[in-house]
Amino acid sequence: MPGIGSGALPIDRARARRPLEPAEPEAAAAAARQAREVADARGGAGSGAPAATASDPALPSAVRGALELAEARRRLLEAESRRQLVSELESRVHQLHRVFLEAELRLAHRAETLGRLGSGVAQAELHLTTHGQRLKKHLRRYKKVRPPALLASALGLGSCVPWAACQLRRGGRGGAPEPPESPFKRSIQGTPAAPTQRC
Repeated sequence: MPGIGSGALPIDRARARRPLEPAEPEAAAAAARQAREVADARGGAGSGAPAATASDPALPSAVRGALELAEARRRLLEAESRRQLVSELESRVHQLHRVFLEAELRLAHRAETLGRLGSGVAQAELHLTTHGQRLKKHLRRYKKVRPPALLASALGLGSCVPWAACQLRRGGRGGAPEPPESPFKRSIQGTPAAPTQRC
């Protein structure tokens, strides 16, 4: 049957010209997994053979697409981890900036208090230099006036001593000893009396 054979040849040629494509996406995923495992095995063996990449022309298109997708995901994960690391570093830098600002404010406050203390000390020194002579004069006058004031206070206290009252209370008793006399009374008795003028 030559008609059947001649009609079947174009169909076989058309099928042969079509590219080899997987019928289902699951088959492509399985092929990508196998290619990835083979690439990992080659890389882990340490034989020096280059690992299979998405740009390898020997791999099918589905496998190359799966490898490109996996590589894109890996790059995306790396970029995300880098972004998180950069954000953590930025937060730490902001914290350090706040700490430095607080330390600077504390130093400024301490410098202000020290400046106030220094100005107060300078004013006190100026006051002492301007009024030093006057204060010395007042101290000298106070030292000169102090002994008579002490003597007057001692004389006043001598008049308030209750020796006379004790003597009056014990005067009625026969054998009661007399209290000691006041030193101020002795000094008054020892002074000679002034002579009276007779008319």
